[in-house]
Amino acid sequence: MKIILVDDHFLVREGVKALFEHEEKIEVIGEAANGKEALEILQTLQPDILIVDVRMPEMTGNELVKIVSDQYPKIKTLILSMHDAQEYVMEAINAGADGYMLKGSSKPEFLKALDTISNGGKYFSGDVSSILLNNIKGNISTQSTDDNLHNNFNQAQMHGRHICVVKPIPLTTQVIFLWHKVLSLICKG
Repeated sequence: MKIILVDDHFLVREGVKALFEHEEKIEVIGEAANGKEALEILQTLQPDILIVDVRMPEMTGNELVKIVSDQYPKIKTLILSMHDAQEYVMEAINAGADGYMLKGSSKPEFLKALDTISNGGKYFSGDVSSILLNNIKGNISTQSTDDNLHNNFNQAQMHGRHICVVKPIPLTTQVIFLWHKVLSLICKG
């Protein structure tokens, strides 16, 4: 799998490259310090996955993800960030990110995320899954008066560090539909 790293911190890019040094299936074919540089690189290089930081100068990671999702739909995107704030996670999902991981994640989890995304899945690390679950609970309790929806949501369970939906959530609003989709994607891997 061909990777382009996009992070404004040189040491982070070097650290990620060092993680992949002995991984035969992973090749870092390019790197950029911001979203604008990444777009320039994409004119000549076609990676399978972009690994993108959220906060960078000139163009944020989420702005880059949105452009890549629109203009290069075959390229997958994984957000790798130290920011676990709900606003960053939700913005990344809305931009079209295929995954979101925190920089404190382990190497095996990082490799699993890349494998899942490269095979067409979505991946959100355990900490991010918790943020999504809390957001869904908040949306359900504040936006829905449907007791059946709330009861069905309570059928969702955490298995290890991943969310799995035991019983489908009724679709009463577009927001709930999107959250159900996110939960289903998380369950797949």
